[in-house]
Amino acid sequence: MACPCKVQKNLINSRFNYDSRKQIYLDYNATTEPDRELLGEYQNLSLSSWGHPMSPHGTGSEALKVSEKAQTLLDDIFSADFYSHFPSTGTEAVLKGLFFCQSLSERRRQAFHYYPSGICHPSVFQALEALKLPYTAVPVDPEGVMDLSALSASPEAERPVLIYSAVNHETGGLEKPETLYQYAHFRKGLDLCDAVQAFTRMDEAFWLPFCDLFFLSGHKFHVPRGIALLGLKKEAFREIEETLPDSTNPALQMVLVKGIGKYQQRRKEIQSRLAVQEKEAVHYWKKMNLPFRMESPVNKVPGVLNISLEVPEMDMEELFLFLAQNHLCISRFCACTGSVDGKSSILEGMGRPAERSSRSLRISGGAHTATQDWISAGRIICDYLKDPAGKSGS
Repeated sequence: MACPCKVQKNLINSRFNYDSRKQIYLDYNATTEPDRELLGEYQNLSLSSWGHPMSPHGTGSEALKVSEKAQTLLDDIFSADFYSHFPSTGTEAVLKGLFFCQSLSERRRQAFHYYPSGICHPSVFQALEALKLPYTAVPVDPEGVMDLSALSASPEAERPVLIYSAVNHETGGLEKPETLYQYAHFRKGLDLCDAVQAFTRMDEAFWLPFCDLFFLSGHKFHVPRGIALLGLKKEAFREIEETLPDSTNPALQMVLVKGIGKYQQRRKEIQSRLAVQEKEAVHYWKKMNLPFRMESPVNKVPGVLNISLEVPEMDMEELFLFLAQNHLCISRFCACTGSVDGKSSILEGMGRPAERSSRSLRISGGAHTATQDWISAGRIICDYLKDPAGKSGS
């Protein structure tokens, strides 16, 4: 994990007093506040069903019942066609998903070649490197969609494992899951879908029927931290069923499943509201003369805006310190890099010039976002831009 960035250190050194009542939170693509009902459920289950589900006694049996009930509920929510595994994080889910792909490859004695989208989440590339798997990053078009013509020219393109984010973490842009799935299967390969952002923003019909593996992170939709979901299609992975590990935390497992069901019921309403808020936000930002350019593609989900500030020689560290001191929570990039400074590799991969990708912001709304939050965000950024030199060291 990256060390605390300069902004965090400077914020602490400035003796800034955080006040949650003043907070304007527009960083839902990063993480979400835990749901109080789910926290209560987790506490109750942790106290009543704390045994190891594989232990041969009453305590273990009670825990096993919780685990089996969670699996039954999950089959009803998604599909009984998938094996379910519950890693601690989305990053761990990527690593284990790739490990299972390689286990399948060795069982079949047929080598896979891995093809991540050039704008995948950094955890994908880190996992590929850690497992020493052969891979080729696939370039994307200006909308962030994988260019399969480039993949077709590769001599290793037989039995590909395509890896992509159905909804991009940084821009909210949409991929084409059905097209990628058909391509992978035509060439006797597999399709791994990062559905971390897709689940929170899109109906499952958009991505779930078109993947052999997928993963979600609970903390993206108000589930307490420490649990993710990795789904593996039984049709593809039945050969290694006996190697799939058992889960050991039934309480978190059940809380994740209930969180999935609860969020599904609210998702359409949340996204409809965010679509309206987003239009109003852009309208007001233009009225207040906020100098921004839209970097998110046209084909994207509501509630995620990636913009670049059209201001030369922008000091992003100073800007983010000012934003934090004014209780505005937004971010840059699609994962922590230890800094808020530098160019966005995602935007550069989409063909955006360095002077724009280096001044980009990711603003993402969610379940508790109000229209005024978007407007206030624009106002606070404008306040800084009126006199950036005067804000230095404040």
